[in-house]
Amino acid sequence: MTTISMTTGSEGPSYDPYHYEEMTIEGRNGTVVFHSGLGTWLKHNKRTFKNEDEAVLMFEVLVGVPPHVALRAYWEVENRKAQALWRKHRHCKGETKNTHGYPGEHFTICGCGEILDYHFNRSEIE
Repeated sequence: MTTISMTTGSEGPSYDPYHYEEMTIEGRNGTVVFHSGLGTWLKHNKRTFKNEDEAVLMFEVLVGVPPHVALRAYWEVENRKAQALWRKHRHCKGETKNTHGYPGEHFTICGCGEILDYHFNRSEIE
């Protein structure tokens, strides 16, 4: 089974930060990490492809689809999960609040107290 996880954050100097997204795909060819932000690179096993064209090509060879298709699939799954949670909590009338936990943790909490969404931003603690 293939799993996709996403990490986002900021990189670069603190006075001029850049947003990045890092997709980690664990599948039939092992773990593939695709980073896009200030630079685009790909890690697979112990090899790193730092050229953007090589990284995109190797991603497609290893995963079977281009990075933008994998990213779209990830967000479709996340949207379906969110819709299922919202349907479950119709009685709460959609009242939610966003709050923070430990450094880097962000929660969306339903009016009934159940956690609907969780996001961890690693760049806030590094």
